[in-house]
Amino acid sequence: MGSDWYTSDLQQVPNPKNQKLVLLRHAGVLAMLLAVMASLFVPVWQSAVNRSLAVELEAESAQLQAMEEQHRTLRSQIASLSMPESLVDEAWKKNVSFKQIEADHLVMVARGN
Repeated sequence: MGSDWYTSDLQQVPNPKNQKLVLLRHAGVLAMLLAVMASLFVPVWQSAVNRSLAVELEAESAQLQAMEEQHRTLRSQIASLSMPESLVDEAWKKNVSFKQIEADHLVMVARGN
């Protein structure tokens, strides 16, 4: 392209000020694009972290419920084994005999506080 008749060759020489300004504009546009990308990425990332924590909380809750159920089962087994009927049943299986203690053979022992 030819030069216009009203411009001189000095006006068409690239000015270092203009090049710095162009570089600043490019850097500004790049910074704005990065800011937009970051503003789009942060909510998606937060949503993913929240979902991960919700799934982990649900798994821990299910595990806690299972452990509580196991605890109740064990307590009921302990309670049933400590009942007199089960003691008598176990004694019968092991051939243990019970004798009634006569009242005249009892020795009372006083207990002090």
